[in-house]
Amino acid sequence: MTIVSKNIKYLRRLNGLTQEQFARKIGIKRSLLGAYEEARANPNLDNLLNIAKVFGTDVDYILKNDIQKLKETKGIQPPTPHELFFPEETSTPKSLGNLINHLFETPDNELDTLFSQPKNDFSQVKNAEATFPNPVVLEPLSPAKKSINFPPTENTNSQFFDNQSNLLFKHKTPEKNLIVQPVPYVLQTEITDYLNSCVYPEYLKQLPLLHLPMLPSGNFRAFEAGIDFPVAQAVLVGQLVPNWYDLLDRQHYLIVVQKKGIFYRRIFNQVKFKGTLLLSSDNPEFPIAEVSIKEVLEAWEVKLIISNQVPDTGNSPVLDRLEKIADELQQEIRNLKS
Repeated sequence: MTIVSKNIKYLRRLNGLTQEQFARKIGIKRSLLGAYEEARANPNLDNLLNIAKVFGTDVDYILKNDIQKLKETKGIQPPTPHELFFPEETSTPKSLGNLINHLFETPDNELDTLFSQPKNDFSQVKNAEATFPNPVVLEPLSPAKKSINFPPTENTNSQFFDNQSNLLFKHKTPEKNLIVQPVPYVLQTEITDYLNSCVYPEYLKQLPLLHLPMLPSGNFRAFEAGIDFPVAQAVLVGQLVPNWYDLLDRQHYLIVVQKKGIFYRRIFNQVKFKGTLLLSSDNPEFPIAEVSIKEVLEAWEVKLIISNQVPDTGNSPVLDRLEKIADELQQEIRNLKS
């Protein structure tokens, strides 16, 4: 039995929960929880985060400590997450035994929606699939082309055509708060310079501009996608998130990390507890990484994806799952008819 499996089983029993009750709280099947406790399977990052949340601790503590042994050792008590990061304060963690049902009073039908997996979701990471806004078709940006200008929209519905007069897309009358604004554009070849100079306004003024009519007012920046984005030659437009505490778990962001690069990742926000962000890619080839918030220069919430390619969802895990469910339903219908 591994440390993780022992800790899960011990914490569940310590708080007076049956396997069925605890499995519901973290949104998994009882059989899967049993496999975790018997070390027949290892919990993924999503489930570890949910387990840690239920017991008021963090993932590292569950992974690295034999909690039962610490409890049973005279004079040694495992520190609470609050004590780990705020040692000057003393507080006794509240028992979850009698409060768990009240704190997580969510109907069963809503649990299926809340904890359904595919988003992978890097995490979800999601390792699920990324979702993409409808792509806007445009010509690739050439080195000599310093600006891309979209025709300004009028009060009536307008149509945009390419050089061959083929209809590219229709654009409805924009809302009043939508304006055509210039957005600084960072190419992959300029990332090193950007990491060193992004805090200097004079440098930002020298960046090429994209003129986009579909954005509300705000602080936006465009980045040429790297190899960690599933669609080649895409342009990712992000809105600045000035407060680290506003970064939402399982959402996609462009994270600018000092001396390392710009990464398109789902994030898990651990700033309040550890001063770090967990970065996870929907592409399993890129490992999960933990970065100190002190190394993060900027975080941009992805608001728009511009691409001349349609994302390939042919091998989507979600589609595979739906296909399997459809096959099972058809088999049940055949069994009923026979």
